[in-house]
Amino acid sequence: MEDHPSCLANLVEALKAFGIEEHLIPDPMNVFMRQDLSAEGTFEVLEPVSKAGDAIVFRLLLDCILAISACPQDQNSCNGWAISDLLLEVGSPQ
Repeated sequence: MEDHPSCLANLVEALKAFGIEEHLIPDPMNVFMRQDLSAEGTFEVLEPVSKAGDAIVFRLLLDCILAISACPQDQNSCNGWAISDLLLEVGSPQ
């Protein structure tokens, strides 16, 4: 059986070098994940409506340490049943 780390596990690994422990890391926010809330109050993970090339822009107002993870999940529909790369572009303030 292959190892299937979670988004949080990837962030924990990446932030070790900065001395940031898991209990200090907030739950990951998946901006492209699609979920449905049932009338009973349960969430269902659905295939994403986002497509390759879709983008989101964040503007950071303070110096910070930022960790991201391309979703490592290929065992449910949250990632379209496949792991794919993530393109990250970092720019300077204008």
